[in-house]
Amino acid sequence: MSEFPYRPWLETAARAAAPSGFAFSGEDHLRVVSSGSLAGVTLEIAGRFLSTTGEITPFIFVQTANSARTTTTSDLQLGDGWLLGITVRPSIGAPAWGQTFVSLRVIRGQTGATIALATLAADYVTDVARLAWPGSPTGSPSDTPGVIRAVTGTNPAAGAEITETVPTGARWRVVSIGATLVTDGTVATRRASLTYDDGATVFFRSAQVQTQLASVTRRYTWAAGLPVETIISAEAAVAGLPVGGILTGGMRILTATESLQAADDWGAPLLLVEEWIGA
Repeated sequence: MSEFPYRPWLETAARAAAPSGFAFSGEDHLRVVSSGSLAGVTLEIAGRFLSTTGEITPFIFVQTANSARTTTTSDLQLGDGWLLGITVRPSIGAPAWGQTFVSLRVIRGQTGATIALATLAADYVTDVARLAWPGSPTGSPSDTPGVIRAVTGTNPAAGAEITETVPTGARWRVVSIGATLVTDGTVATRRASLTYDDGATVFFRSAQVQTQLASVTRRYTWAAGLPVETIISAEAAVAGLPVGGILTGGMRILTATESLQAADDWGAPLLLVEEWIGA
C-alpha cells in the first residue's frame, strides 16, 4: 500500500508538468549553497514554479556569497508542485570563472536533521555564465579550470625565509614563483631552494644550481615544466616545479637558503597560481 494518499489533482498536474518539472511537496525545500573567494558578490536566484492548482508563479531572491571560501546556505520553501526552471547569476560583482561556486539542491525538512534528496546543478558562475536547471552540470569545484591569480606574498624580515600558506578552503596549482634575494657583505656562499610542506613534513624541494655570494642582488624564479636546475645569468636564475602538482589549504611554500645571513633580505614573492575553491 502506498504511504501517500491518492489525490486526483496530483495525477492531472503531473501529466501537465512531467517530464520537465521537479516535484516538490510542502516538506521539501530548495537549498542554494555558494562559496566564493571574491568579496562583494551578490547572487540572484530566479525561477518558475507550477503549483498543484495549475498556477505558474515566478520567484526571485538574493544571496550574498562569502569571500573567505566558506559556504553560504539559503533555503526556500516552494510548496506543493513542480519546479519548472531556475537560474543563478551574479547581480552585484563580477567573479571570474573559479571564484564563485554554486550548488542547487533539494532537501526534505528545514530545521534540525534534513534529508538530501537531489542535486539539480552545481558549477561556477560569472557575470556572463549562469548556473541553470535544467541545463547545467552537477560537478565539483575542481572539475573545470580554476581562476589564474597573481599573488603577492609577504615580505619577510631580513634574515628570514619566505613562507606562504595556501588559504583555507583553496586548492592551488603553482605555475611560477619569483623573488629577489639581496645578500649583505658577509662572506658566505648561499644557495636558494624552494620547498613544499604540510606544516611539518617537506615533500618537495627544488634547489637553484647557481650560488650567490656577498653583496649581490639576484632574481630567482621557479616555474612548472622547467628543468630541475637551470642557469640564466649572474643576475637571474630559474629552476623547476612539478607539473600539475596540487597544494591544498594549510600547505606551505617556503624558501630554504643555505648559509643565509642575518642581514640577507628576501623580497616579497610573486606567485602565479591556478586556484579552485574546495579543500
